[in-house]
Amino acid sequence: MHDGEGRLLTHTDAKDRPTNYRYSVAGLVAERIDAAGNE
Repeated sequence: MHDGEGRLLTHTDAKDRPTNYRYSVAGLVAERIDAAGNE
């Protein structure tokens, strides 16, 4: 899933595990959280 700016918000791998992304106001990845809750 991507946001309106085309940035990746959620990626689901082949084992159906999601990784979520949050971005800073500058458009850089500010946080990456995997399925286990690791940042």
